Amino acid sequence: MPPKGTKRPRKRSSDAVTGPPPIAFISPGLQADSRLLVFDQEFHVHSLILKLHSAYFRKFLDSVDKEGDNAEPAVGAAAPFKYEYVSVIDGDGVWALEPADKAQAPTEAMIARISHPDSEKEAFRKLLCAMYTRPYRVEDVGELEIITRLADFYCALPIVSGTLSGALLGSPMLKRDPDPENQGYNDFARKAGRLIFVAKKLRHSVLFRECFVHLVGNLQDEDYLGESLIPLKSDKELWLLLTEGYAKMCHLLLKAHQAFVISTVQRYWSPQQPLPKIRDEAPEESSAFFRALKEQLQGQIARGVEDLHIRNLHAAVDKLMINNLVLDQTGYGAGEGPFKWCFLCADLPDEEMPWNPNETDY
Repeated sequence: MPPKGTKRPRKRSSDAVTGPPPIAFISPGLQADSRLLVFDQEFHVHSLILKLHSAYFRKFLDSVDKEGDNAEPAVGAAAPFKYEYVSVIDGDGVWALEPADKAQAPTEAMIARISHPDSEKEAFRKLLCAMYTRPYRVEDVGELEIITRLADFYCALPIVSGTLSGALLGSPMLKRDPDPENQGYNDFARKAGRLIFVAKKLRHSVLFRECFVHLVGNLQDEDYLGESLIPLKSDKELWLLLTEGYAKMCHLLLKAHQAFVISTVQRYWSPQQPLPKIRDEAPEESSAFFRALKEQLQGQIARGVEDLHIRNLHAAVDKLMINNLVLDQTGYGAGEGPFKWCFLCADLPDEEMPWNPNETDY
């Protein structure tokens, strides 16, 4: 793929594919003056909007080597688009938009190089929705990664970041799996090791913190981290944040264990019902145990059975069992469902996010 803005002479092709009807973005008081052909899908948009939210288009739409901008339409002819861009697809399946007068419109053979062309088109449409502040919804982890990649290429990360919170509301990836057999699995949680890099690139603190909570709660589980372990460790700043978060979580866990030992060994309190077994070699996976313990304590306190030791134990367990997820819509907490073996109490203040909050163009 050539560098951004590189112009390469190409011949027009008469066998370019014919696609679905154009998708036109409306902006009151403005006439669409730009046509973008993403594979076989036309988008009719406004250069003003493109330049406002994309440094890529801001730089190249009115570049000095652009030709034909002052061409006059024939009498009675419809006004032409001032800017026309088509998809250029390299042999390895990487694509980008280039001026139509310098590039060949894509053919079916070219589009076949793209692994998932429909996903790319839909992600580009949602990128435009972000620029126009139109409602859109992120359907899954893969789509969010594509949208972010496109936003990065077209230098439009800030507008995607600014509209992402609304796009995540109602996203299926944050909901409970409708299949009863998959209640112990959550796609977002399992892919937090990938998504935290997306959140970092977008500088989206809510998404970053959501991933942070999942990763800290599972940091000692190499099977959970999988292929993301190496890139996570390679990012020294990010890995330091995660290990510090894990240490803070372990401190809360130690306090809860200590309060439990004091209460039970010294016989100030004893469980009224059997508690789940704690895993021998993984105390950080004891969330199901502490969830059951919290429920017992709450029941006794509600019945008026309370003294200083019960209050201290309940306070320690309550801090450990805090759920700091804000995007999650599964309805589960630590110790149940897909979070049966992890805690969700990790937190990260905005001032500790790994980027400069004062930068507005990135």
